[in-house]
Amino acid sequence: MQFENSNRFVKFNKAIAYVLIIIFLSVACGLAAISGSHSFTNTYDSGKVCDTTIGTGYNVLSPGTDDSYFWISTSDEPFAWNYIYMDIKDANFDKASLEIQGYDENKQVGRPMVREIEEGYNEIKIDGDECSSFKVSLSDDESISFTVKFIELRESKWFFSMSKYLHYVGAFIITFVLISGTVILILRRKKLKIDWYGPIDFLQDIYLSFGNRFVTLSLKVPRKVKSALRIAALIFWMFWIMFIYNTGKYMLTAYFKYNVAIFCVLMLLIAVSMIEKPLEKKDWNRPVVHAWLWLSICMCVSEFFISKRFCMIGYVNLTVLGFYYFTWDNLTDKAKVIKEIITAFKIAFLISVCFTLLCRPRGELGGLVGHTWNPNIYGIFCAIVLMGFLASIRNHIINRNYRLVFAADMVGSMVSLSFVLLAGSRAGFILAVPGLIFFLAEYVSMITSGAVKPVKGILSAVAIVVMFYCIHILCAWATVNLPIVQVVFSWDSQPPNEAMQAIISIGMEAPSIQRIAFDERVTSFLTARNLYWMEYLREINFFGHEYYPIIWGGARYPHNGILGIIYRYGILTAVPYIIMFINVCVISFKRYLRERKETSPAFYFWICAIGISLCMLVENFERPFLATEWLWWYWCLGAVFIKKDNEGDLRREE
Repeated sequence: MQFENSNRFVKFNKAIAYVLIIIFLSVACGLAAISGSHSFTNTYDSGKVCDTTIGTGYNVLSPGTDDSYFWISTSDEPFAWNYIYMDIKDANFDKASLEIQGYDENKQVGRPMVREIEEGYNEIKIDGDECSSFKVSLSDDESISFTVKFIELRESKWFFSMSKYLHYVGAFIITFVLISGTVILILRRKKLKIDWYGPIDFLQDIYLSFGNRFVTLSLKVPRKVKSALRIAALIFWMFWIMFIYNTGKYMLTAYFKYNVAIFCVLMLLIAVSMIEKPLEKKDWNRPVVHAWLWLSICMCVSEFFISKRFCMIGYVNLTVLGFYYFTWDNLTDKAKVIKEIITAFKIAFLISVCFTLLCRPRGELGGLVGHTWNPNIYGIFCAIVLMGFLASIRNHIINRNYRLVFAADMVGSMVSLSFVLLAGSRAGFILAVPGLIFFLAEYVSMITSGAVKPVKGILSAVAIVVMFYCIHILCAWATVNLPIVQVVFSWDSQPPNEAMQAIISIGMEAPSIQRIAFDERVTSFLTARNLYWMEYLREINFFGHEYYPIIWGGARYPHNGILGIIYRYGILTAVPYIIMFINVCVISFKRYLRERKETSPAFYFWICAIGISLCMLVENFERPFLATEWLWWYWCLGAVFIKKDNEGDLRREE
């Protein structure tokens, strides 16, 4: 029996789903209970909170000088704040008096307030006038010095108690386990079964009815032409959506729906072009397909209750992408889809390299951005391209094919790795490292097994390292000095937000946790990602939100795929989302182990799947139709829908 369909694996997925549902429900209900909320859309009602970035750091206040005050700035619209929470350390006093004056831009608001502070965690009650900033002045006659670790403005008094919250969570876990256990027992005694496969079967009926209308049309076009058109469509989309973002139109609601329509048309054309014969139903009774289905349904339900800036994603999943996976599963040679995706990324990279070397110079202190707007984005793109080159090189070595195409893939892998390094993207490194490690392990295995002669293998490895060093030096010089015209996108000239220039760690709900999780060293290592995570966690609810949260005066990305999906579609959406990622990684790894000695796409799929899954934890994966890792994931997801009985041709690769 195929591992992915084995009874043990199905039970494992059911157990994971059950545990995650219980935990996420208990976490959300615990937040609602401790905050007294009865809302599905405002589960944790703690009032408005602003973790400020202006006013923290080391302060020396001297009376009668320009250093007698400092500012607390929110970068937000004026709001009636009632409390200031301030964590102070390194103070040279036991207690000190400060005068706090509210401001709306340059205009004073309300009366000045004198409050005492001391080392440690301070709760400061203020008058609640609508302010956007506060001037904090020394009211004593003696100079003082202290360091502010974080400052938090709140509408409501801080009430969170970790011990009380854990009691609530524990009580809800017990309650949900008892309720669910009772329901399961009743269903079993009455011998009632839920047809979980029914929705999938219904979708396949729709795919059959729609797809079989185009069989004759698809057969009229030669296969090679259709393959070239599919590759061209993928390349077009990668550059089109990046152009839309670089011109500032991706985030606009008026444009997004049209880009969704273009994407749907392209994917439908690709799917129709893969029809080689009348379509027939496939066995999709697999945990990964169920996870994809319920993820899409959760998206649709959430959008029904809360409109989304990024609209229609769940519907696109169920209709267009589902049809694309279905026609893929009906192909005779299923491996060619992955091969075409690899080719599309290689050609897109070649175009990007030419554009970068001519028009997008790398700054001496900045990372390489290529055709994108950010070094992180370009690093991820180059890392995915690198995976394709490594997979091709591996296949060449197994087939002992050392012709011109092998040399081209070698050069391509070196240039793409060099560009990952020049981008300086940690997300790109995270994505690339698993692929490099597994490729190196494969190469060593080939040498030890005799597939590659030891002396030849070692000398080749040394030569490759020397060649890469030379190519990297050349790329580093060329990306700075070679561009003759600098193309500037709208985002390039946008000055950094004032708050972003002064990023510091923010406070969690409990001061003791804050000192551990949001230490300056942690913030530096995570490049401030933890600053966003806390705000997203505060906003957990059951139906999601319309857009990103406003932090420091602007909409901020989550820098975590799970938090992004929870914030947009609700906490329960995380259950199928996590299960989908786990299944894809487990299935791809098992296939890789099973097909290690073959030139199948299994190696490529595994190194990309594990790299993107790790990258998803620290990067903005959930940028629909835009993020390279998002595109790769949903373009390639159909590979794990294919059952082993239908998989023989999935291993074939020219």
